[in-house]
Amino acid sequence: MYLKCPACDSELNKVSVGNILLDVCQGGCAGVWLDKNELKKINNSDCKEGCILFKLKKNPNIVVDFDKQRYCPKCSNQKLTENCWKLKEDIIVDICDSCNGLWLDNGELALILGVEIKGHQESRANKLNTLRKQINTSTQEANSSLVDHFRALISF
Repeated sequence: MYLKCPACDSELNKVSVGNILLDVCQGGCAGVWLDKNELKKINNSDCKEGCILFKLKKNPNIVVDFDKQRYCPKCSNQKLTENCWKLKEDIIVDICDSCNGLWLDNGELALILGVEIKGHQESRANKLNTLRKQINTSTQEANSSLVDHFRALISF
């Protein structure tokens, strides 16, 4: 039985990092599934810039829908819960409340471990914050325009 990627539905592949066997979306969205306590094991290992986890091949044709409900690849039909971790950058991680597994989108593991990866993707949280700011700016401009229009109407 294979595990399905929570982000893009591709098949997850097994990758060894030292004595840790991980499930990764190699050739898909390049995300990483971590079972309970595997993040701690990776953090305690020699997994730094040269680590295979930071060189996963991403399919450029796959576009991840960050609004899509994600499901645990290990627990049948268990929804993943989004959690925002406050680090150097805000990072939104997906956690299974049943098995305590953790889904990290492409680039998020490097951010968590503090590893600088050339050309790494902006975190999902930062993308959302940028989008929210753009929406707020557009809304404020629209509201200001409406107020000006209303003032012009009532000044007759």
